Amino acid sequence: MKAEIVTHQGYPALNVNGAILPPMAITTMSQDKDYLRSLGEAGIRIFFVICDTQWLKPEGVELLRKATEALIEVVPDAYIVLRVGLHPPMSWIEANPDELLTYNGGRHIPVHLRSESYCALLPGMYSLCSAKWREEGGRALESFIDEVNALPCGQRVIGYFLAAGNTSEWYYPQNSVVREEKIFGDHSQAFRLEFGKILRETYGTEEALRKAWHDNTASFNKPSIPGIEERNYTWIDGDVSSISPELDPSAKPGNDTHVGSFLDADRHQAVADFYAAWHEGIANSIVHFAKVVKRKTADQLITGAFYGSYGCTNFLELGTAGSVLKILDSGVIDFLAAPGNYENRQPGGYTAQRVMQDSFRLRGRIFITEEDTRTHLASLSHRENAGTYTLQDSLDVMKRDFGRDLCEDLHAWWFDMAPAGGWYNHPDILKLIQRQQELAKKAYAGDRRKQNQIALIYDQDSTRYVSQRTSFDLCHLFRSHEVQRIGAPVDYYFHDDLAFDNMPDYRLYVFVNVFVLNEAERKAITAKVKRNGQVALWMYAPGFLCLDRTPKLSVDHMQDLIGMRMAKTDNAWSPRLRLTGLPHPAIAGVDTDRVYGYFDRPILCSWDRLAPKPATRLYPMFYPDDPNATVLGRFLSNDNPAMALREMEGWTSVYWGAKVIQAGILRALARYAGCHVYAESDDCLYANRRFVSIHAKDTGRRRICFPRSCHPYEVYQRKSYGADVAQIEVQMRIGETLTFHLDGEI
Repeated sequence: MKAEIVTHQGYPALNVNGAILPPMAITTMSQDKDYLRSLGEAGIRIFFVICDTQWLKPEGVELLRKATEALIEVVPDAYIVLRVGLHPPMSWIEANPDELLTYNGGRHIPVHLRSESYCALLPGMYSLCSAKWREEGGRALESFIDEVNALPCGQRVIGYFLAAGNTSEWYYPQNSVVREEKIFGDHSQAFRLEFGKILRETYGTEEALRKAWHDNTASFNKPSIPGIEERNYTWIDGDVSSISPELDPSAKPGNDTHVGSFLDADRHQAVADFYAAWHEGIANSIVHFAKVVKRKTADQLITGAFYGSYGCTNFLELGTAGSVLKILDSGVIDFLAAPGNYENRQPGGYTAQRVMQDSFRLRGRIFITEEDTRTHLASLSHRENAGTYTLQDSLDVMKRDFGRDLCEDLHAWWFDMAPAGGWYNHPDILKLIQRQQELAKKAYAGDRRKQNQIALIYDQDSTRYVSQRTSFDLCHLFRSHEVQRIGAPVDYYFHDDLAFDNMPDYRLYVFVNVFVLNEAERKAITAKVKRNGQVALWMYAPGFLCLDRTPKLSVDHMQDLIGMRMAKTDNAWSPRLRLTGLPHPAIAGVDTDRVYGYFDRPILCSWDRLAPKPATRLYPMFYPDDPNATVLGRFLSNDNPAMALREMEGWTSVYWGAKVIQAGILRALARYAGCHVYAESDDCLYANRRFVSIHAKDTGRRRICFPRSCHPYEVYQRKSYGADVAQIEVQMRIGETLTFHLDGEI
């Protein structure tokens, strides 16, 4: 068996023995042969099978044999990716306290570790960067691969999906700091060894390390672990929102380790380095196990893992956001995966993704979204969290989520989380899956390149220099609730991609959380963005930190990046703002009476623990102070400019001073930048050159404008909506999904 990622019709695709396999796949724990047969008859060919090594479960291989024999009996041409748990057994955890996450005073905290096939109360969480775990777990994985090759399913296995940490997603079940108990980690020998190794790779010499840390005792052999006070910036937004320091300028919470919501990197670089190692250590483990698979299988099978979540996560403590590019550039990981965000998935909402998937594409890798779509066949709690109460609800959201995968060219699997399976075991759902499999094959038969005109640009390093809530507002709330309602499709990148030769050009660039940029990165942005009449939208505090300069934090660093003179006020302020009402094409059609700048959409369905808190402060507030800029909005708390635009030679710069920007303003900016807008209705919309998918937020008529004269054909109704038309109007009910192929019947 030979499985690999190849370029097919312009983008990376999965190739098995010379055949391209488009999405969808499925993950299910079911061994119900009738159900598995129905999935195969619906066109599903890739099955992710959950299993564990013999190291954790002596009966693990036998359990796998039973599961795969049931599958192959009824779907003999199935391809199998093994979702293999790499957890150590309880005996290993009890015998290796130095390999467990350790707090000051040598304390371990018992944790509940959960995965689909293993749940246990552990005396402490094993370190996800433990060299001893890697070594022994790697040997167990090699032995497991040998056992798999001897099974009847061995010739159908095309890859290994590496699972560790809580819920198989490579994160710690608890934080490295527990503020209420005044304890912090990780003081384990396992982490210190990894931390020292990463510091040596970063600084080269201890002299350079000591200079960066302002600590003459710093060493690679025993790096210091930052305490609670040094990490104060990570939760400062919550403190500052409660005391309203704009009303009392003397009320400055916390200590001198931070500049508002930002780590004071001029004096406390050690904290950022700690969090860098906290994330990179996990990435190193993923790469380690992937190398084991590649070596053991002679590089004939694909490898993947969960990693890279920029939503529904703690950006600092969980350890799964800060080292995506190292994994993608390792040469041994073919794909990363993540479920969609768990807010507003109900009919009328949408399932936002968590990663910068177009960065994967540039590197010849794929992102696979886990479509753990709760249907009306799930338990009541799952149905309530997803808003899927009826068969029609299930069909609507499955069409919506597949429409995203089709238009954004994502790989995906349906995830049936019921222990015995059955979330998709309904004749109408299976019929829908069959149609979607047909559509995916036909989509892969033609040019897959999207040619979108809007790019959202993120930075993975910035997450460790700013508070958790600031990253949450910018990266999670903005993407989860506004982006898909623009009415125009977008692509997602890390700013590092701007230096790539194969990075496409866009008309509108939205810089989301690019707080930290060195000199080379600033030059790459200038070379790519500031030309050809492009528009750059800069969200809160772009370029505030430059690690190559002294001081590292300065408002002046922002000015030479965005082309406007900037100022800041160090107190914390409300983000609420209004537009000035000044007529300008950049905000044409936007409601100037509405208050903007904070998250104001209702969240109808979510897990309670994920629901966002009230709006946070801007701490500090950054604002344009440039006589050559046109002020388009002002903060209501102090009348400082909140939105400003300046036309430059060859490009236009727009600054937005809040952490959340509403879809209507982005839509206006997109039109101003010359981007095509398909719909003005705030519905969830996805599009590429060949398909448009729209999901109605409420009942009413919709106007859809196409970028060219076309022959729109609705793929589920199998109905034509005209020939050589540039726009159509349709009546839609709330939650309805319509997906159009623009070149006629398909």
